[in-house]
Amino acid sequence: QYFIANKKAHPLSKNIGLRIKATEFQLHINGKKFDTNKTYNVLTSDYLLEGGDKMDFFKNPEKITRLDYKVRAAVLHYFEKVDTLKTAIDTRVILE
Repeated sequence: QYFIANKKAHPLSKNIGLRIKATEFQLHINGKKFDTNKTYNVLTSDYLLEGGDKMDFFKNPEKITRLDYKVRAAVLHYFEKVDTLKTAIDTRVILE
């Protein structure tokens, strides 16, 4: 519903597939349909966890595991090893 309401892209794992049609959506994780009875782990930033960018759905999680590792540090460490980003158009999000 967040994608439908905000009509803007946000980063998604390559393991997620989202198809949006008007006010309906289909969500797949690792090729399997999203299961509302299952608990999923989500890695996010402190900013989004606290509702930043209108992501209020992160505000009351069942459980939080805090890491002493910021997104900024992960990006810096990545670019210490890789100097070029390889991009490609994929089908993680499909708007119909």
